[in-house]
Amino acid sequence: VDTSIAAMFFIALGIVTLMVIIIIAVVLIAKRQLSKTKQLAISDPMTGGLNATGFRLAAEKHLSSHAPQYAVVAMRVRNFNQIYETFGSTDSQRVLVHLHKILKTDLSSAEPFSRVSGNQFYFLFKQFFNAPQTSYSDHRNEYRNENII
Repeated sequence: VDTSIAAMFFIALGIVTLMVIIIIAVVLIAKRQLSKTKQLAISDPMTGGLNATGFRLAAEKHLSSHAPQYAVVAMRVRNFNQIYETFGSTDSQRVLVHLHKILKTDLSSAEPFSRVSGNQFYFLFKQFFNAPQTSYSDHRNEYRNENII
């Protein structure tokens, strides 16, 4: 009688241990999947950087505590449709990926940026207060006439 009770105890203990291990594994897998899902929700599949949602979240984080220090910049590739029509989808995507790499290299980690749609990028640009304050309207014609890309 004592051996059968001991055997049943060890069988029950083994089942409980196995159930705990399975529950821990399921929780760890769910956390990993949630992390991957969150990353997909804020990533641009073309560039690997942030998408519009990711930029909004990063910008809100920076602007909540340092708003006066930043300017929000919107940038688009001028005549991108001509690039697309002339060189095709693959090469035009390479232009956007290259532009993303340039921004990643030139902006600091405190200046989030994103390809928000098509050929349009947004980024937070950290302003330096010892530099003279100017506005876009002060240099509108200068910016219009520059051939950036």
